[in-house]
Amino acid sequence: MTILLPRPDSAREERGNRILRFLDRCIGIPIVATLGLLRVTHHRVPEVIRSVGILETAAIGDTTLLSAVLLDLRDAFPHCRITLFAGNSNVAVARLLGGHDEVICLPVKNVFEACRLVRKQHFDLFLDYGPWPRINGVISYFARAKYKVGFRTRGQHRHFVYDLPVVHSPGQHELENFRDVLRAIGVPTIHAPQFPSSVGRSDLPGQYQVRDAYVVFHLWPGGYRAAFKEWPVERWLEIGKQISKLGFQIVLTGAPSDHARNQSVIARAETKLSDGGWKNFAGASMEQTIGIIRRSRLTVSVNTGVMHVAAVLGAPVLGLHGPTSERRWGPIGPLAVAIRAPGPECGYLNLGFEYPVQCTCMERITVDHVMAQCMSLLAGNTRVRRDTAIDRSVHD
Repeated sequence: MTILLPRPDSAREERGNRILRFLDRCIGIPIVATLGLLRVTHHRVPEVIRSVGILETAAIGDTTLLSAVLLDLRDAFPHCRITLFAGNSNVAVARLLGGHDEVICLPVKNVFEACRLVRKQHFDLFLDYGPWPRINGVISYFARAKYKVGFRTRGQHRHFVYDLPVVHSPGQHELENFRDVLRAIGVPTIHAPQFPSSVGRSDLPGQYQVRDAYVVFHLWPGGYRAAFKEWPVERWLEIGKQISKLGFQIVLTGAPSDHARNQSVIARAETKLSDGGWKNFAGASMEQTIGIIRRSRLTVSVNTGVMHVAAVLGAPVLGLHGPTSERRWGPIGPLAVAIRAPGPECGYLNLGFEYPVQCTCMERITVDHVMAQCMSLLAGNTRVRRDTAIDRSVHD
């Protein structure tokens, strides 16, 4: 397997970048529309599939869900070569998935270089899994492929370059949208999202060693206007205090850029906790983070990639949803529970950028509610339901 890795300090530069989003819309729409006029349409999926290219340039959570697609494709075309094109923000998790033969990191801030890397290969089938970025449409246009499939997303004006545009529905979980792409070309969708069983099983380095009983907190979401998806720090401190009294250590995960914020939370926690049992593991690699989650008794997370990773691992996980709807973005796993903020005006995000000027949804999630669900998960009293987020959600 060939992996082209990005610079370690560039992983978050592409997500939530307002300038890139502005350019993608204002310049990308006319470019994609023009390219659509120039393309030659192919009306049928090739009868023989020897190579498949998949484009997913952002988001750890989306890439984790894509694991189901990779496994379905591998079952449908066991002898084909599958190449996954990722971006800086998601290549680390992409390389841990099963089902592909190669992962190539695309510099999405350099469209010409990204197109050049994709054009180096020839594909029978090319699948674009980005629901809104026009840059994906540009890259897809220049891909050398016999048949191209991508999303037709309402209001995004990006579907013109595909031989088969597949409707992206705001009324279902993103995993089902991903599966719809395969269904449109006649591929059965039978796999749940999953990591290979070996991922995260290796011994952790010494700096990530903790005692047996610990709970993972992931406080910091990524992406556009991430602050609207944060739960108040004071409430994290309170549930941490209560969980630590039960004998559990608290482990904080996060990106390298979250290390200082985690330290500030720990400094406040240590003034309240006699044992000082909080650990800061921000900056651990993706595989190390998976190992940390695998060994934990529970992961509590805002809606972000780590929440999806924990759920897909089959670990007990509690996802906190304010602007995100659990029906669109909830964790999918046998021990995953989603708490959604009360109120009809919450859970409004579809593609991830439809924010109002102000949002107080996360503040509506109470400590008592979160703690009750933590206790239930820690006690092992939740029912096991596979492959659904809707039936595993609770609200005030």
